[in-house]
Order: sequence, then structure tokens, then C-alpha cells
Amino acid sequence: MFSKVDTLAVFMAWFLPAPDGDSDVPVAAFNSSIFACSPTVRRRDLGTRLRKLRTRSGLTQEEVAKQLECSTTKISRMETVARGSILRDVRDLCNIYGVTAPAGIRDR
Repeated sequence: MFSKVDTLAVFMAWFLPAPDGDSDVPVAAFNSSIFACSPTVRRRDLGTRLRKLRTRSGLTQEEVAKQLECSTTKISRMETVARGSILRDVRDLCNIYGVTAPAGIRDR
């Protein structure tokens, strides 16, 4: 059973681009492998994707921290997985970065 953050990491892996790809279309072969990974791997993948989304949005850690009303250290630690992410923070980051869930998932 996945925790809430693990579930979000799996969701992001399925619907967001791979960390090393420039395409916004997920690669099914890469993304389906996230289901078989350990929680540590899923969290690292989540951190990598959050950083990629931030840089693609053209935002600095300082700008994001100001919008979330937190420290830049917290943003850095979420991206490097030095600190666990909570669902609310990841949801807020997705909103800041303009990431939306597909209709069927958004309503859950």
C-alpha cells in the first residue's frame, strides 16, 4: 500500500515528463516502472520532477518559497529528498508550476 506522498509520486511519474526528457508526454515504459520501485526511489523521482517543474517554470527556489510562505531550505530539501514532502506542499507546488491532474483524477 502506498502512502499519500508515494501515491502522488506515482501520479507525477505517470503524468509528468521523465526527469531526463524534454517531452511533456510521459514515456509509458519509463513511467510504469515507478510502480515496482521502492518508496525511496519514488521519493527521489518526485524530488527530481519537482525541481524540473520549477526550472521549467523559470522560478527560483526563493520565488517559490515566497509563494509558499516557507524557507528556501524547505524547497531545496524537498527537491533533494533531504526532507520528506507532505501532500499539501506537493499539491501547492503543482499549482504554482501550473500542473493539473487529468479530470478523472482531479476529482478524487
